[in-house]
Amino acid sequence: MMIEAIIRWAVGNRMFVLLATIMIVGGGLYSLKIPRWMPFLTCRMCR
Repeated sequence: MMIEAIIRWAVGNRMFVLLATIMIVGGGLYSLKIPRWMPFLTCRMCR
């Protein structure tokens, strides 16, 4: 019952779920300290 309610809520709030997912992924990438294999994310002033 509870899982069905969560799934129903997530389907009804797709944009919120997408935004939360992007924020979680962004936080994960930031916590990795932006490795060198992602040069497009590096800060020019940090070098």
